[in-house]
Amino acid sequence: MKKNTISVIYAFLLAALLSLLTLSTYKIFFEEKSQEQLLLSLWKKDIQLLKQSNYLPKEWNSISSLKVYPNTPKAKEWFKLIKPPIKTNSSGSSQLELLIISFESNNKQKAIIQYDLLDHKQNVIWELGRTFELGPVKKTK
Repeated sequence: MKKNTISVIYAFLLAALLSLLTLSTYKIFFEEKSQEQLLLSLWKKDIQLLKQSNYLPKEWNSISSLKVYPNTPKAKEWFKLIKPPIKTNSSGSSQLELLIISFESNNKQKAIIQYDLLDHKQNVIWELGRTFELGPVKKTK
């Protein structure tokens, strides 16, 4: 009898574990990401691509401060919920300014991120603009 009880308990625990894994997998692959989460995900991948392509300047690794300027209402909403995926270095000598603009084009939500990397004298030493598509425009009710 004890063997049957233990088998039932193991079967129950296994079923519970499989249910949790299935739910987690569903959330990862099938739930829709919010626009700000999609932006953050695409942004991280883009920075990796820029690093791998050696497109970022050497000063990128010495960013001591980061200033974010969300310039549209939707961009302001996004940046209440996410932070830029950019590391700072307290002993660095450059400053990065980010201008974030949201806009709609062909019924799609998009975001522009404008990078301005400044030296200690506030001279622009590098700049880049990137555009990200965030899916269909979501109408507010």
